[in-house]
Amino acid sequence: MKEKGVSSIVVIAIVVVIVAVVVIGYFLLKGDEGGPGGLPVYSGSKGYDIPKEYFGEFLPEGVEIKAYTSSASVQDILVWYSDHMIGWIMENELTQSQMGMTIGTQLYRKGTEGAVVIAMGGTGIDDTIYVLATGSWSELGEWELQ
Repeated sequence: MKEKGVSSIVVIAIVVVIVAVVVIGYFLLKGDEGGPGGLPVYSGSKGYDIPKEYFGEFLPEGVEIKAYTSSASVQDILVWYSDHMIGWIMENELTQSQMGMTIGTQLYRKGTEGAVVIAMGGTGIDDTIYVLATGSWSELGEWELQ
């Protein structure tokens, strides 16, 4: 009888450990949901400080912007966002490479809201830098990818 009680406790302990590992793994692998406007953040990214004024000529006022770095390629980041922008419609996408640099942009719409993903990497940049921006579609929808 005592052996049954001990073996039941061991089984329960193993189940608890397995559940804990699965839950912790899920939260570590799913990526941060802390991007502007609740956008997902590419897993393993680190925050990157780019002054908002740097984007003044590209994005209108009132747009929330956050920048990140990742060891992933520009293409990997753009593909990941095209797969993870659930509920958003990609309105435009453009990727250009010149002089060893690759810059990719994606423009999304969700009702009256807009979002932009800009990823850049290449010569002189150790990691890929990418920017997430959100705001009203009336502001972001006017932005043309060239």
